[in-house]
Formats: sequence, structure tokens, C-alpha cells
Amino acid sequence: MLTIKSREQLLPQFILGGCVALAALYGVVVADHGTDALLLLAGGAAVLVIMIWPTIGLLLLAATIPLENLLMVGEGFTATRLLGILVCGAWFVQKIVHRESFASLLSSSYFVMGGLFVLLVVSSITWAHNPLIARSGAISLVQAFALGMIIIDLAGSWRRMDSLIRVLILSAGVASTMTLTQALIGGLRRGGDDIAGGVNGTAVVLLTLLPFCFYLLRSHTTSVWRVLGIAVAAASVVAIIVTYSRMNLMLLVPVLLAQYWFVFRGRQGRAWLGVLTVAGLVGTLLWVPWDRVAQRIQTIGPYMESTLSQDGGTYSGRGYHMRVGLAIARDHPLFGVGYNNYGELFLREYQYTVAGSDRIYTNRRSPHSSLIGILADLGAVGILTWVLLIGAAIRGVLRAWYSTQGATERDRHYLVQALTLALLLHAIPYGFYLPNQKEKIFWVLIAMSTVVDRLARADRATLAPSRS
Repeated sequence: MLTIKSREQLLPQFILGGCVALAALYGVVVADHGTDALLLLAGGAAVLVIMIWPTIGLLLLAATIPLENLLMVGEGFTATRLLGILVCGAWFVQKIVHRESFASLLSSSYFVMGGLFVLLVVSSITWAHNPLIARSGAISLVQAFALGMIIIDLAGSWRRMDSLIRVLILSAGVASTMTLTQALIGGLRRGGDDIAGGVNGTAVVLLTLLPFCFYLLRSHTTSVWRVLGIAVAAASVVAIIVTYSRMNLMLLVPVLLAQYWFVFRGRQGRAWLGVLTVAGLVGTLLWVPWDRVAQRIQTIGPYMESTLSQDGGTYSGRGYHMRVGLAIARDHPLFGVGYNNYGELFLREYQYTVAGSDRIYTNRRSPHSSLIGILADLGAVGILTWVLLIGAAIRGVLRAWYSTQGATERDRHYLVQALTLALLLHAIPYGFYLPNQKEKIFWVLIAMSTVVDRLARADRATLAPSRS
């Protein structure tokens, strides 16, 4: 009978034998099925790698988030979702096989606050007006929540956080390049469609990841990565502009001003910021159709006015959708109408009873806001749970900000600064602008805030005895 030690010694031989067997199998399959076998083998190899090293799977999963709508593997089923299921399964199996404790995860603010929100969402299936829609939304939300749990467990060091950010930046570079191609070469009126979502969704992801490009050019890394950060930042700025997304056009300026302030105040990266400024100016002057941008900007004021008040008896589309959400919340104040059921109630009932629209909608609608949508779907209990989750995340990054201010490793502080700005974007303006509880990038930020909070406190605890 083999002992544990002898099994470990024989592991290379087992792997070698397995590879020989796979090669033989591959030769047989190719003879019968041709090149399809190559894809089959590549997929099998990817599954094997992820099962052995879930951390690699996590990085691959993160890389698909800014490109999710490009990677469709079936009707309404994305590679991101498929890969997420595989990574989650591999991670859980590894935890069980190696008998790793879940205590650290279960005690995190992410699990406690996020778990309460997810539990409420799942429970709402029992009282939802359309339980099937509530169940479908709950499944997607559980997957996004699980992604955050995996990040907390597998990316629980500064080095792995840095790797996660670099992968996201690389993917954002691809997304911004494709957005520019759509708008400047493909002839589309607005770039960014069906990349990270719709046009507005792509702009949201690019602007969310923009602060991390500045982190990269400020950090003590190689010149290649700094140049890459500059290139992705410049491309993202131009790409956000050519989406003509009004909210993101408004937010782009304060985000850039905040990053310039951080760089000049911290001094690190000033020369590289100059290079970025030149690259950004060249890109915007050469490729941005400023006449169309000016026309789009001129519509912001009237659109906001019609969102907040009636114009000729009607609201803007976004304003009317929010008004319907408030009406649903008034009628179902405590627990709402069930998760993801806003669109169903809008279509079947409330568009006929709430004044302010000049048309009849024929499909389910979005509340265009996480705060309004959650208030309608889950009532006062749901919105309270959601605010507590966001508040815990903000508290975590602010505590990490304070803890890393005087750290000898300044890169850690730069990372926390970038994460804080990205999280605040989603907590405040995007919270009113889109239902970001459904966005994977938002749950990634929430999980990252838990990680940096833990790491910063651990660093501070380590330094305290030496100082004393």
C-alpha cells in the first residue's frame, strides 16, 4: 500500500503517463473529427489547469469581465458565467481536499453584509409576483457574490491583488481598442456596444478601471508596464468619449482631476503623467469628433431637467422609470415585489397607472438605478441591507487608506487610492445611474475592499511591535 510520501514521489510519473495517454487519445480523435479535436483538447487542458490552480482560473475569469458580451457560448450564456462556475467548483474542491478553514471568509464583512443581502434576494422568490424571474436574478446574484468570496480567498495578498489589477487593465485595453474600432472604423454612431454590456455598460467598466491605470504608472514596476498603463488610460479616455454616454462624460473630468491631484501631491509618477497627458491629447485631437461631443453635452442639461421634473407633462425615459420604481415601493414598502420583478410590474401594471410617459412600453424595463430598483424589489429592508454592504466596503477602503499612508511600500497606498475612487464611483453616482448590484465589476470592487482592509491591518499589526 502506497504511503502519502510515496504517492507524492510518484506524482510526476502519473502526470507523464496521463500526458502520454492524452496524446494517444488526441491522435485517435483528430483522425475522426479533424480540427474540432484541437478545441476539445484546449478546453480539456484549460479545465485541468483550473482544477489544479484555481488562482489561474480566477485571473482568467477577471480577464473576461470587461469583454463579457463578446464571449457568448450560447443563447444568453457567456463564457464569463461558464468560467465562473468552473472556477468556483475548483476552488471549493481545493478547499475541501486540503481541509482549509472557511472561518476567515465567514467572519468577513463581505460575507456577513453581502450574505444578508443575497439571503434576502433568494428569500424574495417566495413572495415575488413572478417567482421565475426572481429565481433567475437570484442565481446571477449568487454567482457574483461567489466571485467576491473567491477573490477574498485566492487574492489575499498585495502581490495577488496587483496581478488581478494588471489582468483587468490588460482586458480593459482590449475593450477600449474594440470600442474605438467600432466608433472610428466600423462607422457605428456610438462605440462600445456588446463589449462589456451595452454602450453605457462598456463606458462604466472602462471608467471604473481607469484609476487602476494611474496606479500602474505610479507604482515601482517595469517601464513596460508603465507604458502599458499609459496606453490603456489614453485609449480608455478616448473610448469613453466616443461612447457618448452622458453620465460617463460628466464623471470623466472629475475622475481625471482626482488622479492628477493624487499624482502631483504624491510626486511619484509625474514624468509618466506628462507622457500620458501628451498621449491623451494627441488621441482626443486626432480621433474625437468634437462637434458630436459638443452636441451630446448640450443635451445633458435638458435631459437632467426632464428627469427630475415634467416637461410638457412627461418625464425623460430614465426619470419615468425612476418614478415608477418609487410608486412600486410606496405600494410595497417593507419587502418589495420580489427581486428582479420591477420590470414585470412596470410592464403589466404600473405604466398604465403612473403618469408622465408619452408611450406604451412592450417589454420589461430596467429601473436604471440600483437604489430605486432595490427599493421597489426588496423594500425598505432590502435598501437598508444594501446600504450597509456598501458602507462596510467604504469603511474598509478608508481604513486601508489611513493605514497605508505612512507605509514604506508606497505602491500599496496607490492601489488603495485607485480602489477607493473606483468604489466611490459605484457607491454614489453609479448607484443612482444603473442597477449595479447586477454588475460583476462592482462585486469585484467590494471584495477587493475587504482584502485591502485586512492586508493593511495585518501590516500595521506587524509594524506596531517593532515601533514599540
